[in-house]
Amino acid sequence: MRGQRAAAGTPRYIRDEDVRVRHWRREQFYRLGFSNSDARTLANSGADLTAVRALIAKGCDAATAYRIVT
Repeated sequence: MRGQRAAAGTPRYIRDEDVRVRHWRREQFYRLGFSNSDARTLANSGADLTAVRALIAKGCDAATAYRIVT
């Protein structure tokens, strides 16, 4: 459910888990050097966190990595 809002009939525990995952992803992208806004956008998208980590580890700057994965 990444990047999607839970439907009104979705059980609360699923909605809560979705929110926790998105917050965790946003924090991970932020720690990699993305702005808060870009981190939020990446967290809510289907961007592959592992691929982004690999790009950053190989010396790719955050702005270029953002353009590659979006």
